Amino acid sequence: MLFRQTARLAIISSVLFCFCCVARAQYSTVSCSHGETGTCRQASSCNQSDIQAAINASSSGGKGYASPSSFDGDGVYVPGGSCSWSSSVSWTNKNINLIGSNPTISHSSNAFDVGVSNSGPSAAAFRISGFTFTGSTGGNLLNLNGGGQGGAVSNIGTAWAGFFRVDHLTYKYSSSGNVFILYGPVFGLFDHLNGSTNNNHFEQANLLDSEYDAMHAGNYSLMEGEYVGRLLSAGPDSSSPGGLGSKYMDFIEDSTFNCSGNYSGAISDSESGGQRMVFRHNNLTGTCFHYAHWTRGSEWDGDLYEIYNNTYNGGANGQFPMRFGAGTGVIFNNTITSYSDPTVHVDETRGAGGESSNGPFYDCNGSRAVDGNAGDSNAPGWPCAGQIGSACIGGNCSRGSLNSLPLLVWNNGAQSGCSTGGSCTNSVTVNVDGPMGSSNASSRNMANYIKSTPHSVSGPLNGAVDYCQGATEPTSCGIYKNTYTPYTYPHPLTAGGTTATVPPPPTNLQGVAQ
Repeated sequence: MLFRQTARLAIISSVLFCFCCVARAQYSTVSCSHGETGTCRQASSCNQSDIQAAINASSSGGKGYASPSSFDGDGVYVPGGSCSWSSSVSWTNKNINLIGSNPTISHSSNAFDVGVSNSGPSAAAFRISGFTFTGSTGGNLLNLNGGGQGGAVSNIGTAWAGFFRVDHLTYKYSSSGNVFILYGPVFGLFDHLNGSTNNNHFEQANLLDSEYDAMHAGNYSLMEGEYVGRLLSAGPDSSSPGGLGSKYMDFIEDSTFNCSGNYSGAISDSESGGQRMVFRHNNLTGTCFHYAHWTRGSEWDGDLYEIYNNTYNGGANGQFPMRFGAGTGVIFNNTITSYSDPTVHVDETRGAGGESSNGPFYDCNGSRAVDGNAGDSNAPGWPCAGQIGSACIGGNCSRGSLNSLPLLVWNNGAQSGCSTGGSCTNSVTVNVDGPMGSSNASSRNMANYIKSTPHSVSGPLNGAVDYCQGATEPTSCGIYKNTYTPYTYPHPLTAGGTTATVPPPPTNLQGVAQ
C-alpha cells in the first residue's frame, strides 16, 4: 500500500514539474509569417527575459532581407501587452527579424543594445519593428555599436556594416537619453517612426576617434586623408561623387518627430567622428534642429548629410532649424516655419581662431598638420579639418589632394510647396554664423573660411567655393561639377513589409525550468 502511494506521489510530482516547465516557457516555436528562412520563435510575453531567451536561441542568420519577400535568418515575435524592462534586450552579430505586436514598454536602461564586429552588406542586417516606448528613461531606445567592426583604417571604404531596418516604432518620452545612438560605420534605414523626446533623437559617430588613435597612435597628420576619406567617400562599389546619393548612409524617412525641449536636444547630432545621414520626407514640430559639432580637441567631426522634402514647424520656441560646424552635403526642398531665425547656420570655429589652446588640433592657422593648408592668405590653414565644403572623394587622399565638395542649398522656404513640389520663395538661406562654439573667442574672420565666392590658391583647389545656394539645384559650384542623384525613395528595404500580425499558435513549446 505504501509503495502504491509513493508511486502515485512520484507520478503527480513529475506531472506538476512538467506543467511548471511548460507554464514557465519563455518562448515557443511558431510558423514564420514574415518570409524568414530560418526558425521563428514567439516570446511568451513582452518581458525582457522572454524576448532575450528567444534571441539567445536564434542563429546568427544570413543576409537579412535578401529580397522583398524573404528574410534570410530567424524571426522573434513579441506579443502585445505592457512591460517594464530593467535591462536591455541585446545581441551581437545576429541578423534577427524582431517583430512586435505593438507592446508598450517602459525601460530604465537601454531598450536594445546591438553590437556589430563583422563587416559587409549582411553584417548588420537585423530588423526591429512594432513597439511602443513610454515614460522617462536615462537610457537609449537603441544603442547600435559598430565601433569594433572597423578593423584597420587602411581598409578605407570597405570596413563597414549593413543593412539594418528599424521601423514602425512609437516613442513618447517625457525625458530620455539620446533615443538612437549609432557608433561606427553601420548603415541602414529608420522609417515610419513616431517619436517625441526632450533630448537628441539621433546621435551619430560613424568613426570613433578612439578607433583612429588605436591604429595610428595619435599621428593626426594622417587624418585629413584617411579619416575624412573613410567618412565622406562614396563607399565600396559606388560611383557616387563624394558619397552623395550613396546607399552607404543612415536613412531616416517617412517619420514624425516632436522635439519637446527648449534646445536641449536635436533631431540629429554628431560628434566624435561624424555622420553619414539622409533625412527625407519627415514631419517635425517643436525645437527640432540638425547639429554637427566643430572639430575640437582630439574630436574630428566630419559629416555628410542629405536633408530634403521635410516639413519643420518650430512652434513657440523655435530658433534655427540647422547648425553645422563641420561637413558638407545637400539641403533642398524643405518647408521651414515658425523659427525666429529660419536660416542654415554654418560655422568654422577653428578657422576663426577658436580652440587655439585646445590640443592636439588647436586652431586652424596655416601651421597645423591636420589641416589642408592650401595657401589662402586670407584664410590661413583653409580648408580646415572637417570644415564645410571639402572632402576626399576618392576615399583616401593626402592633404594636398583634397577635393572640393561644397554644401549645396536650394529651394527651402516657408511655403508648403517647398517640400511638395509647389511654389517656394526660397527664403531659407545660408548664414555664416559669427558666434563661436563653446567659450571660444574669434581672432580671424570666419567669412574668409566659408565662402560662396572662389578661394585664390596656387594648387588644385584654386577657384573652389565652400557653399552655393539658390532657387534651383546648381549644376556647378566653383570648381565642383554637380552630378548628384538622390538614392531610391522609398528605400528598397521598406519592401520588407510593415509590422507583424499575431503569429499562429505555437507548434513546439520550449520549457525553461526556473
